[in-house]
Amino acid sequence: MRLIILFISILFSLTQAPAKVAGEVFQTPLAGKLSIKLRWIPPGTFTMGSPITELGRLSNETQVSVEISQGFYLAETEVTQAQWLAVMPENPSEFRGENLPVETITWGEAKQFCAALNMLHTKTGQLPPGYRWDLPTEAQWEYACRAGTTAALNDNTEITSVDQKCRQLGEVAWYQENAFGNTQPVGGKKANHWGLKDMHGNVWEWCRDTYIDVHPGGRDPSVTSSSTYVRRGGSAGYQARTSRAASRDGLCSIAKGNGLGLRLALVPVDS
Repeated sequence: MRLIILFISILFSLTQAPAKVAGEVFQTPLAGKLSIKLRWIPPGTFTMGSPITELGRLSNETQVSVEISQGFYLAETEVTQAQWLAVMPENPSEFRGENLPVETITWGEAKQFCAALNMLHTKTGQLPPGYRWDLPTEAQWEYACRAGTTAALNDNTEITSVDQKCRQLGEVAWYQENAFGNTQPVGGKKANHWGLKDMHGNVWEWCRDTYIDVHPGGRDPSVTSSSTYVRRGGSAGYQARTSRAASRDGLCSIAKGNGLGLRLALVPVDS
């Protein structure tokens, strides 16, 4: 009897897929040599927002506890103009370059890109079963940006200035003081612990949910109660304070500008 139980236990363990490691790479093809490189973001809990002592903090960064109950994938960098053009008919960007982030897009256009990619990869069989392309929720975005850290920046350092040159920020971000308003090729700065790059600076990134002054926190929060949509991360044309992990604000869905882009998430279909 013991031998039978042992055999069943071994058989069961062999049939189970190994657990994914935080930051594990998943790559899916687009067109030609183009692909999308993503990183695995494991489920977990974190404190969203900033402590009252953080330099540059605003009142809409009240700290709340958040649980991300399902793991998901997040693109290693912002969507590039080459990736955009592999799916969409026109490049809306003001600063042109294949490896520059796509920008000057509305929230609706970012969602259209996700929908078009879902359709394309469903047809080609490249969409992993049980997943869909979408924008990350605001909570997913900050959780992935922090990657287990608690400081203002995702290398676990603090900013030293809100509106002047900040050496610490320059290690992980293109912002007003080192990019002078011009977007830069994606992936050129230091990655966080889960392999994500440019979560700070370069272009603002649209999130899936709508903006409210005090985030509710809780289990898998997704806010749909206002008419403005969340943007995160700061940009090449903004001050250091806006590139902090906790910095948040919202814009109407038709807003666009040369500092507004997106980052893809591959999320469970039921999320």
